[in-house]
Amino acid sequence: MRPVPPAALVLGSLLSPLLLPSCARHETRIYPLAYEDAAAAAEVIASMDGRGSGIRRSASVARTNVVVVQATERGHADVTDLLMHLDVSVEDGGPALVVIYLEEHRAEALLPVLRELWPESELSIAADARANALVVRGSAWTMREVREVVGRLDVAEERLVGPGLPGGEEERALMPSTP
Repeated sequence: MRPVPPAALVLGSLLSPLLLPSCARHETRIYPLAYEDAAAAAEVIASMDGRGSGIRRSASVARTNVVVVQATERGHADVTDLLMHLDVSVEDGGPALVVIYLEEHRAEALLPVLRELWPESELSIAADARANALVVRGSAWTMREVREVVGRLDVAEERLVGPGLPGGEEERALMPSTP
């Protein structure tokens, strides 16, 4: 084997970080959120994912309202900086305003259900028929609850047939659609 010239070693050490960005060490960290919805924060973080960001993956856990991120040290620094701006109390600036777009049901159909669940003092809600969206104003905690309820209600209706149904007849049931 021939010895490698010293100049080639120096050049290789300078270029290797540029040529092999995927060999950077990625760590998985959990970011608990106090105010921001974890799913919304994970969407923003995922939009940062790309060449040079240092972020490999992000996901949210609704039950504990945390974001799980796999990234390089630089990527985690960017996520920490972002979350410092996103995860803030809206109480100081008043209630939050959110638009929730629906896919399976008409916004007007969900409006009475949501109004029945939250008193007008806690939640202000309107339906936009043109955009099929709910426009909601409330505290951060109420908004988190509303998003969860709307997510569970805005599912495709499927017909089920099976032995567990009365008489084996077709019945209509709300079931989450499977991809």
